[in-house]
Amino acid sequence: MKTQHDSLIFDLDGTLWDTSESITVAWNNVLERNNINFKKIDTSDIKKITGMQHDECVKTIFRSLDKNKKSLIIKETMIEDNLMIKKNGGRLYSGVIKGLKLLNQHYKMYIVSNCHKGYIEIFLNLNKLNDIFLDFECWGNTKKSKSDNIDIVKNRNRLQNPLYIGDTKWDMIAANKSNVKFHQLTYGFGDKIDEAISFPTFKDLAKFLIPNYL
Repeated sequence: MKTQHDSLIFDLDGTLWDTSESITVAWNNVLERNNINFKKIDTSDIKKITGMQHDECVKTIFRSLDKNKKSLIIKETMIEDNLMIKKNGGRLYSGVIKGLKLLNQHYKMYIVSNCHKGYIEIFLNLNKLNDIFLDFECWGNTKKSKSDNIDIVKNRNRLQNPLYIGDTKWDMIAANKSNVKFHQLTYGFGDKIDEAISFPTFKDLAKFLIPNYL
């Protein structure tokens, strides 16, 4: 069905791709390089905190460490994450590339994420999607909340009725705070939200948003 929305704003991690394996390698590299005594990080640790602001991710996992060590890890993982993702990439969810290209024929499209600076650019460059997304914003650029960054993109691009698409309840809360409608993709890192319109695959989302989808 064709909706009333003039634009789509996407979350990134858990919505378009999953970089938890690359980030796991990056965080363990930082711990080893700085001789920080902590258990080895695994992908399950990363997936539990994915979607939070980067500094909050670090503070959550390394809550037992002192403030100076946490500050060091925050600073170095932002750099190491980008290096490892450039090298190893991330796992795109099924149907994302085809679906984005089809949706782009009907909607203006944007990204708002809680990621650090440079992360969205890597996603766009690796997947050759620079021409599809007109603008983006993230915590790393503004140090603001996701709802604030949704507002920034909405106001900067004069969007009248955008739809925010994400995978967690925190995405829905941010969208609601910005007075933006929300749809959920349930294959990501969050549990299915009963009060949200949700889709099990990206193809199902595209079929809902595009008239006469083939």
